[in-house]
Amino acid sequence: MLRLAWVSPFPPERSGIADYSVDLVEALDGLAEVTLFANDVNTFQAPSLDHLNRWPIGTLSEKRFEFDLPVYQMGNHLLHRKIYQQALLNPGIVMLHELSLNGLFHGTVLQQPKVAQQREIIYERPDSGKDGQLGLNSPTDLTFTQRLVDCALGVVAHSHFVADRLGDCETKVLPFYGKSSDHVAPWPKRDGPHQPDIVFACGGLITPAKQIDLVLDALQQLVADGLNAQLLLVGEVVPEVPLAGWIAERNLADQVTVTGFVETIEQFESHLADADVVINLRQPTMGETSAVVLRSMALGRPAIVFDEGWYGELPDCCVKIPSGSLTDLVQAMKASAADLDKVQQMGEACFAQIQAHHQPKKVAGELVGWIQETIDKIPLNLG
Repeated sequence: MLRLAWVSPFPPERSGIADYSVDLVEALDGLAEVTLFANDVNTFQAPSLDHLNRWPIGTLSEKRFEFDLPVYQMGNHLLHRKIYQQALLNPGIVMLHELSLNGLFHGTVLQQPKVAQQREIIYERPDSGKDGQLGLNSPTDLTFTQRLVDCALGVVAHSHFVADRLGDCETKVLPFYGKSSDHVAPWPKRDGPHQPDIVFACGGLITPAKQIDLVLDALQQLVADGLNAQLLLVGEVVPEVPLAGWIAERNLADQVTVTGFVETIEQFESHLADADVVINLRQPTMGETSAVVLRSMALGRPAIVFDEGWYGELPDCCVKIPSGSLTDLVQAMKASAADLDKVQQMGEACFAQIQAHHQPKKVAGELVGWIQETIDKIPLNLG
């Protein structure tokens, strides 16, 4: 049985990857022996994993040869700073949850002297020249992943969009898990007086990239056309998003509910299940995988997304529209409100997709099998 060092954020750290690790490590039970390496072992809150040994991430180097390989959970947040450092020191398997690590690097390397910044830019883009000048056409032109990928023995991506941009390395496209129950979440009842015609939801950290202002523009048009549509915003709002002002400007106070930060996954999913359709728009996309979309699908709720990046690889039970198009967003929302029976059929198809391809145990089995294949390919020459 493989012995794996699992290096990751863990609850209560505010990261979807922390929750992902808990579910996937649970699913690895019986498939691999797992030891946890966490940012802070003293604040660790994952009761289902309390039986596993856990150590601070900084101790991995001294314990490295107690394991077959370390598995690094890499995302675009300062929570992954120590994980990145260990991935360079002790090569292993990198599970790359986002193509771009710009956020991580802006909080670390790009705070260093200019020579350190230029070193990383030139490593990533040798064509940049000594002055570090770049002609960038998209946010994924400079991702700060090259050094990480070059050091890794293998990289797991969650989409072909990301895998195709990693160059010549041992790569596995592995679906992001979608933990679900054995049935579609009950649909909201609409049989009482003054019930909305339809409820939409947006979930997760509300950042400028989530395009909430575009969603509010679309909702405003629906309301102007006489539709009793409601919007539920589930998640913490970052300071740079003037959400209250956006809602007031569009006179939508009666149509929009904002939960703020939600403490538990169970509460978060309960809010999503209160909606008929989930809207999850990202522009620009950094190659990220949306746990919100997959949790929505696992509840039996279809999603409206932009047709690019990982989102463009979603099945047709989700509605994919051109990026940034208000007209297409309004049309998709109106079509949903006009045929709730079809929405439910799409939701059931989403649920079936998660059951068939994204269950944690299935994902864990594929991961272990691929790691073993990767180990078997490593040349061993002591002579």
